Amino acid sequence: MKGKRGLAIILTLSMLMYLLTGFGPAVMAADARFAAEKPFEAENGKLSGAMKKTKDTGASGGYFISVTEGARVDEPAKMQPEASYVFTVPVDGEYQFWTKSYMKDEGADSFWARFDENAYIYCGGAVTDGYTWKNHSGVTAKLTAGTHTLDIVHRENNTKFDMICITTDPEKSIGKEVQTTAKPTASASPTASATATVKPGTMDWSKVNVVEIGDTGSVLFEAEDMTIEKSIAAIENNAGASKKKAVAFITDAKEQKDALLPGAVSFRVKAPRGTYKVWMRYAAATDGNDSAYKSINGAAYTDQAFGVTGSKETFAWTLVGSIKFVSDEEQNVRVRPREGGGVIDQFVITKSATYVPEGLLTEAPAVGADVVQPLPADVYPKPTITPPAEHPRLLFRASDIPMIKENMEKEQSTNARVKWQDFLKQETDGVLDTPKDASSGNYNTSVLAIIESKAFDYAINGNKENGQKAVDAMLNVLQTAVFAPVQDITRAMGHTIFTASEVYDWCHDLLTDEQKKQIVILCEDIGAQMEIGWPPSKQGAVVGHGGETQLQRDLLSFAVATYDEYPDIYNYIAGRYLSEFLEPRNYWYQSHSYHQGYSYNNCRYNSDLWGLWIFYRMSGEKIFTDDARYPMYYTEYGRRPDGMTFAEGDMGVDTIGVEPTYFNYLQPAFFAAGFYSDPYLKYQTAVQSGGYNSFNYSFTTLTPVQFILFNDPDTDGRPFSELPNTAYFGAPNGTMVARTGWEMGMDSPVAMAYMRIGERWAANHHHLDAGTFQLYYKGILAFNPGRYDAYGTEHDYNFNKETISHNGLLIYDPNETMPNNVVNSGGQKRINSGEPATFDIWMDDARHKMGEVLGQEAGPDALRPEYSYISGDVADAYSDKVSEVRRSMAFFDNDNEDIPALFFVMDKITSKDKSFKKTFLLHSLQEPEVSGNTTTIKRDTDGYNGKLVNQTLYPADARIEKVGGPGKQWFVSGKNYVPRGADEQSTDMGWGRVEISPKSQNETDYFLNAMYMTDADKTVSAQAELIENDTILGAKLDSTVAVFVKDKARAQSDISFDVAGDGEFRILVAGIQEGGWDVKKDGVSVGEQIATKDGGTVYFKGGAGSYTLSYTNPSAQREKQEIVIPEHEGITVKINSKYMYTDVAPVKQNDRTLVPMRAIFENLGADIAWDDATETVTGTKDDLTVTLKIGDTTAYVNGREVTLDVPAMLLYDRTMVPIRFVSESLGAKVDWEEASKTVFITPAKEYKPLSPYAVQIVDCKWSSDNGEFQNGYKAYDGDEDTRWAAEGVGEWIIFELKEEADIASYYTQYYNGASRVYSYDLYASTDGENFTLFLSTQTKGEGDKEEIKLDKPVRAKYIKMVGKANTVNSWNSLHEIEFRTQ
Repeated sequence: MKGKRGLAIILTLSMLMYLLTGFGPAVMAADARFAAEKPFEAENGKLSGAMKKTKDTGASGGYFISVTEGARVDEPAKMQPEASYVFTVPVDGEYQFWTKSYMKDEGADSFWARFDENAYIYCGGAVTDGYTWKNHSGVTAKLTAGTHTLDIVHRENNTKFDMICITTDPEKSIGKEVQTTAKPTASASPTASATATVKPGTMDWSKVNVVEIGDTGSVLFEAEDMTIEKSIAAIENNAGASKKKAVAFITDAKEQKDALLPGAVSFRVKAPRGTYKVWMRYAAATDGNDSAYKSINGAAYTDQAFGVTGSKETFAWTLVGSIKFVSDEEQNVRVRPREGGGVIDQFVITKSATYVPEGLLTEAPAVGADVVQPLPADVYPKPTITPPAEHPRLLFRASDIPMIKENMEKEQSTNARVKWQDFLKQETDGVLDTPKDASSGNYNTSVLAIIESKAFDYAINGNKENGQKAVDAMLNVLQTAVFAPVQDITRAMGHTIFTASEVYDWCHDLLTDEQKKQIVILCEDIGAQMEIGWPPSKQGAVVGHGGETQLQRDLLSFAVATYDEYPDIYNYIAGRYLSEFLEPRNYWYQSHSYHQGYSYNNCRYNSDLWGLWIFYRMSGEKIFTDDARYPMYYTEYGRRPDGMTFAEGDMGVDTIGVEPTYFNYLQPAFFAAGFYSDPYLKYQTAVQSGGYNSFNYSFTTLTPVQFILFNDPDTDGRPFSELPNTAYFGAPNGTMVARTGWEMGMDSPVAMAYMRIGERWAANHHHLDAGTFQLYYKGILAFNPGRYDAYGTEHDYNFNKETISHNGLLIYDPNETMPNNVVNSGGQKRINSGEPATFDIWMDDARHKMGEVLGQEAGPDALRPEYSYISGDVADAYSDKVSEVRRSMAFFDNDNEDIPALFFVMDKITSKDKSFKKTFLLHSLQEPEVSGNTTTIKRDTDGYNGKLVNQTLYPADARIEKVGGPGKQWFVSGKNYVPRGADEQSTDMGWGRVEISPKSQNETDYFLNAMYMTDADKTVSAQAELIENDTILGAKLDSTVAVFVKDKARAQSDISFDVAGDGEFRILVAGIQEGGWDVKKDGVSVGEQIATKDGGTVYFKGGAGSYTLSYTNPSAQREKQEIVIPEHEGITVKINSKYMYTDVAPVKQNDRTLVPMRAIFENLGADIAWDDATETVTGTKDDLTVTLKIGDTTAYVNGREVTLDVPAMLLYDRTMVPIRFVSESLGAKVDWEEASKTVFITPAKEYKPLSPYAVQIVDCKWSSDNGEFQNGYKAYDGDEDTRWAAEGVGEWIIFELKEEADIASYYTQYYNGASRVYSYDLYASTDGENFTLFLSTQTKGEGDKEEIKLDKPVRAKYIKMVGKANTVNSWNSLHEIEFRTQ
């Protein structure tokens, strides 16, 4: 640091001398070339070093600048500026810095910039598919009128800079495409430098020439034969042109690119269905006339750069773009000048995907000239696994078909089989709809599911008709697919290639050689648009989008399918995959977890499983170790009783006023359960799919076909509640999750602790959270308040991903500089190296090492432990400002109804400078209360009822400060980093935090915080008592003593401490050497306790007294405990999709489910009375009275006798009652789901019709839902915020009316009905079995709510609605429906 400080002084003095001697920016006035408020070309600045100018037809001036080679720059001040600009400012003001740049991925989305040689500022931007304007707000500066400088230094390679603008009004400078409104100026022969100002107007397309493409698939035509706008272009003689004539741009028209402006050359195109490329032959004598604007199909004009040809008579070809025909509608193309002086000679429009024109053409190219370009060899090692010489081989082989057919007929496959058969009945020609505008696409997951289903039918059943339909439709999809220019569209592209690969492999013998080639060419064309590129060499193999399905499923499937004809594709893709992707995954799988946080783990791990399945089904080889089975165990252990998980990595977190939702990871649970025949993941598959009845057709996919292929129908689910309460997820993760039980429900008394040491950082969505914790009891108590509002936002970088947004430790060095212009909050080091691209980089860069677990253990009963302990040193997670940052955490199942759990945290921090402020962080959703050394946090809204009481025993002089409230919820160093879209005055997303720091300054400081959890509505007090001497630091709380050795090295010398009080205490001593320890109480030996190597702890029970532990037997070994997994029925109850807690688990008796009487009666809003003398329970609700007697099969509802299959009975000291009888007697609906062993209860709601002519809906059934369970009822529950949602064409819901009626009209409310059009059919029935179609219609897309009057009334007792998805996606999503007689 001294060196850095000295350098800073030298630089400051140098700058000061520079200014004092008159050699400041003012001397550059004569060199000023640019003006503020006007965009200018980035390539026209002074370039040096590795910054190079490169041609690009997509850049505004035909060039961009970029650094493509060399190391990343983390200290720009040591660099010479790579791009410099001198510019003038007209008036004093605050100026913004904007670039028009192309940041293709997360490894190319940042650079450094500065004004007037001040400090460089980190500049980030959104990843986009092409050049877009970006505001780099960090470089905003107050500039005075006069001359100034701008310097740029790259941070990451491959950021492409097109234009720059320094402005006070970006909307005026760069936000409006056309600023001029004067009428066109016509001139017979204006000079090239003249500027025409053109007023936008509606083009009369009827007067525009038409080009027709016939069956040949290509057309060649002259530019001068098209429609010419004489105000901006003229036909001139040209010796180099094809017919000695060409169209010349006669004026500049920069920034005049409104969609309504005429083209200098315009034409309409008619062609058969398909995708066509538009090529243009042009000439540009200099770089002052080598750019234009283009518009395809009426879209706003975009930039088209040519490149300099050297003279007006020297021509070259450039690709204007692609046009797709999916119907008989015409398309159109327009080109207009950006700069004057350019010349256009010819156009070629061709269906050939690979054709590139050369020279002067006299005829159109032959479409059959398409060739597949081979991928380079020897880039990656040759794959050690190769596809067998047979088809099918993608996802299954011929030898698997008997097993697949057998499995398909088993009970678990019923829903998938029915859905698959429904898809077989549906028809598609694969011709996708024309997108409505240039910002839209036509990706259609339902079409892909139909194609997959028909191809599968051919592969396993030999149905040639369906196989041919799949082939024809897939070719049409590839030829008509248009992908919207939106973020993450790569995923849709990959899904399309994946489905094409299935067709190629499963229908291989139906494909002609030409069709095979066309599929490959079209898929490669899509692949070239994907983030990973074609050849797929871009992006990293460890994290990021490169680690998703792009390579692991989509392109790998493509490679497997096409191996016979194109082995180079497989050798390249599988070569990269096997050499780069396996090692980092197997490395992390050791920990039985994943590293991208609970949310992103789903997508990334699911992608891994696809690779695992593809290779296994193809070759029988497992590419991952068996540890790959367990990452979703990590997620399930993180699940809280309210259904959500702890917040880890980038994800949404708790919000006051927002109901908790059950965290879903269906796809990875399913694929892992199938591969490993895992009963626990199978149980979660059943839970999250509504009994194997929820499928997914988006890019992650879990289609009916895939369910049939990968489900193991002979594996039944087992609940996670059978497993140990505590799990340790070891190196390189180093996280322990502990709980007091597994019971679900918001009122469940289960307490939980998430305790992370964190040994290695993986970047991307992984946070700087080494040495942190979270706590839950009847609500989140100690939580992570960061919000993933978007990648790289101010909130994301300065708060969400930083240590300050976690319950960790800050050490504030005021001179520490964080990279990326992140504010210094005292947190862990931010590694300025992006995402590790390979395993070697990840391992070799020591900066990814964050900590070391020193000890971990749970016991004494490993299945239901009383204590769970973990300790580690996370000094490596910080800069050299510290030499030791050690955190020890111990969680106790307290076996006390009033205080169910305890939590102790001991920290030791040694900093390089004693003045560095050290801070213990404790975040809360609701405002905490601080009194003396006690902090109280409650979570007592929205049905929660938890409380955490923390007593700070060390430091003795602790300063406890609250930081939060409106305007300070995400407060860091004087600024509130508000997430996008959040209300800064609302604390619903979190109140803030408590900061605990020592008042005195020391190089080494200790922290000791003792906490207990209890109910918010209880008045409970437990005083923590400090236990301390030179060797140990600990506390007594309630009936538990936790003692921690102060030093990092495990203690071998005697440990002594006193325990005061009454009764028996549980005592944990942590941080001691493995082996035998003699325990003396009041000088008398009470036995030997053995510490293990992993744990370094002893745990015993004893009364008050003086204890001494002596290390006596280094070789002693604790007897290994064998865990016997119990069997649980795993029955759960959900009321309105929320788990109902019962203190005794529901049980089955004679096929009937019994639950504790109090739980069910009270949850259904009934009062309950118990008569001990007669052993009778009576429940009353409104005008209903339900009476049951222990052991009696006769019950009474309002005095009416009802015979029970099973009587109420006493079990486990609880009165258990039959849940179906009680619920239905109280007016609720009851459904049983066998696979997940779940009872679903939907309480009756007061019927409130919208119309007096409404016919009440009394029941319904449906084909599937979105995994929220029972949401078919939500389509008529009177709540506009709930809905029935099912993905896919053909999904249905049947409504039962209270009585048979003549339906004359109906009302619907659809989800986002104003922005999409839903299609559906309606069928009527009087018996619930035979249905007749009476309406096939669609919504208007003008609003969510619609009232529809039928042409004539329809008689019905049952009405079936069959959804056909919507114009945005394949979901059917209905909030409310009501049928009426008028």
